[in-house]
Amino acid sequence: MKETKGRNRTNRWCLLLAPLVCLLFAACEKVTLDENGHSTDGKKGNLTITAQAFSVTPFESAGNAPMHASTRSSVDIKQVCSRLSISVFRNDEKVAGVTQSSTDKDFGKASFTLSEGVYEIVVIGHNGNGAATISYPYKITFANNVVSDTFYAYQELTVTGEKQDVAITTSRSVSMFRFLLTDTIPSVVKKMKFYYTGGSSTFDATSGFGCVNSRQTVTFDVKSDDRQFDLYTFPHATEDELKMTVTALDNAGNTIQQKVFDAVPLIINCITTCEGAFFGDLGGDIITDGNQMTIRADSPEWNDTIKISF
Repeated sequence: MKETKGRNRTNRWCLLLAPLVCLLFAACEKVTLDENGHSTDGKKGNLTITAQAFSVTPFESAGNAPMHASTRSSVDIKQVCSRLSISVFRNDEKVAGVTQSSTDKDFGKASFTLSEGVYEIVVIGHNGNGAATISYPYKITFANNVVSDTFYAYQELTVTGEKQDVAITTSRSVSMFRFLLTDTIPSVVKKMKFYYTGGSSTFDATSGFGCVNSRQTVTFDVKSDDRQFDLYTFPHATEDELKMTVTALDNAGNTIQQKVFDAVPLIINCITTCEGAFFGDLGGDIITDGNQMTIRADSPEWNDTIKISF
C-alpha cells in the first residue's frame, strides 16, 4: 500500500515537472518561424533563397550625369534596403513567407520546407517604416501607403526533392521625385506637404509596375535650412507622368505657399529633379534666384531639361 502511494506521488511530480522541462528545451533551441508559422531554419529547409540587389547608379550619386548600363552591379541587399520580405506562392495561394529587417543576423537569406512542384517567388526590399504586405504577387502594399526606395524580384521556381540554394537578384522598381529649393524656407513654415497623382502606391511584381491610380500624400516637418525632399512612386509604365501639388504650411495647418506642377516626367530607376525658388518674396528672410523651377530627368534615354515657369 505504501509503495502504491509512493508511485502516485512520483507520478504527480512528473506531471508537474513536464511543462517546465519543455520550456527549458524551448529556451535552449531557437527556431525561426515565418509569418505563417512554418520553419525557416536553413538546416531543415530544402529551399534556401539569398537576395541581392541589381541596380543602375544609386539614386544618391546620380547627380546631373546620365546613367549608363556599364554602371550596373550586384550589391549586398543591405546596402540599399532596411526591410525585406520573401513570399512563396503556389496556384495563387501564399504557402510561406518571411519578413526581415537589416538588424537581423541572416538578413537577405531565408530557407523554406516545400513539397515538390512549381512556385512563384516574390522578393521585396524597401526602406519603409513597416513590413510590406504581399497579398498576391500582383498586389503588394506598404505601411500607410508610403512608398520608399524599393527593389523587387519575381520568378517561377521548380522545387525538387533535393536541397536547393537559389540566388535571386532584385531590381529597383520606383521613380524618385526630388524637390530642391534654391531659396530659404520662411520661419513661419513648419511643414512641406506633397500631394501627387499619376503614380501608384501598390505594386504588381508580375509586371514590375504600379497597379492602382493612387492619391499619394507625404508631409515633412521642416527647418529653415532644409533644401531637399525626396518622394517615390511606382510608375504604371517604363515612362509615366505625375501631377504634383507642393504646399508650405504653418504650425496651424494654414497654407503659406502652394504650387502645382503638371506632367512631371517619371522613368523607372531614375530621378526627376524639380529645382528652383519656391517662396518668392514672401518675407525678408527669403533668398531667391528667380521665379522659375527646372525639372530634369536623370536617365540614359532622356536627358532633356524641362523648364516650368510660375
